[in-house]
Amino acid sequence: MKKLNLGAGNDIKEGYINQDLQNLKGIDDIFNFNIYPWKYRDNEFTEIRIKDCIFCTNNLFNFMKEIHRISKPNAIIEIENVNFLSPICCQDPYLKTRIGWNTFDIFTDNKTGYYDTPTFEIISRKWIFSENKNLKWLSFIFNIFPKFYARFLYFWLPCNKIVFKLKVIEN
Repeated sequence: MKKLNLGAGNDIKEGYINQDLQNLKGIDDIFNFNIYPWKYRDNEFTEIRIKDCIFCTNNLFNFMKEIHRISKPNAIIEIENVNFLSPICCQDPYLKTRIGWNTFDIFTDNKTGYYDTPTFEIISRKWIFSENKNLKWLSFIFNIFPKFYARFLYFWLPCNKIVFKLKVIEN
């Protein structure tokens, strides 16, 4: 069972191939994930963790195609990223790709046939209001009615992060 920690930075995980653009302590593999194809083989990983780096992608469709290609069928993909309305996302000029509640819906069922997209199943998604110990509890409230929050409260009380768990569906 091979696992990949894509864009690991300083968040090194035991039992994973820790990949990053920079040669940091604990990084096993150095490459730019905006250059395709990646050096990994087809169907190589059973789990891929993508934390706080998907916003650096130049093209989300190409990025997700590579994730799908290197993943075994039924592999689990965990994505944690700043929410597109987060103050962090709005002030950082390096952030190229913004994601929100419905971003990965396009990858679940391509009924239009317009996009050449890989297929994933969304297992779960949740809002992370804050990682501050005094404000963490608010995430629970926003996740009771996540679509209501996204539609009516999002702009008033923006969450900092959003977390997805996807399963790779064989095309």
